[in-house]
Amino acid sequence: EELVKLEGPANEVYEAPLQGTYFERDNYQVYQHLRTQIIGSIAETHIEAFVTLGDGRNAWNFLKTRYEGEDTRNAAITLARNDISSASWERNLKNWSFDDYCMRHIWANNTLNKYRVPVDGPSQVRAFLDGIHNHQMDGVKSNVMINAETMSDLGKAVISFKNTISALKLTSSGRNHSQEDNQHIGSVQRGCGGRFNSRDGQRHSGQKRPYDNNQSHRGGRGGFGRPFPGRGCFQQHHTGGHSEQPNDGLRLDKSVLDQMSSK
Repeated sequence: EELVKLEGPANEVYEAPLQGTYFERDNYQVYQHLRTQIIGSIAETHIEAFVTLGDGRNAWNFLKTRYEGEDTRNAAITLARNDISSASWERNLKNWSFDDYCMRHIWANNTLNKYRVPVDGPSQVRAFLDGIHNHQMDGVKSNVMINAETMSDLGKAVISFKNTISALKLTSSGRNHSQEDNQHIGSVQRGCGGRFNSRDGQRHSGQKRPYDNNQSHRGGRGGFGRPFPGRGCFQQHHTGGHSEQPNDGLRLDKSVLDQMSSK
């Protein structure tokens, strides 16, 4: 319709026959400009058939059909719809983050708009929220759906969702920082309990096992059930190193014991 409204010189150019010296020159220039824009790409292979004549007009029409024809249009629409229905997010991975998930939905809906098969706003938002499979985000999803501004606008829904999880300090795994801190504290406490080992695996001299205060427990070799403490019953000094029995001056030399037993 716009071409029909052309008047004056523009209409004369449009009605001019596609032949003659000037047309051939212009047609060749169009081909050269077109080729410089796509050189080295797959698109260049599609216009090789027109290189001999330098037919820019037919080369341009071929590329339009190849990249904007009905088959290409249908393939792009199908791909966009599949991206919307199959995309999902639960937690951030090495090659798939929440930002990637958001961009997948935005790109797919923009593609549908480009080919004039748009999806209504509420359906876009519902598909976006349905793909989020982290149950810690259920409250945030509900807030987006009941808000009049975000329930029908995908762009606003994405921004609101990101702002909310940032304000609540939700991590990529869906847990807030206080929960992670509690788990960290619990792990430290467990490291100091149980076998009474610290986190570096060393037993502190000030900590005792449950049976250390039980006088009836026999212990190991030379334990509490015998009159004299055996090996392993003396605590190490705080300064570390090998522990030895204290010398209280009551030790007898072996030769003295042998003389006593021979009498």
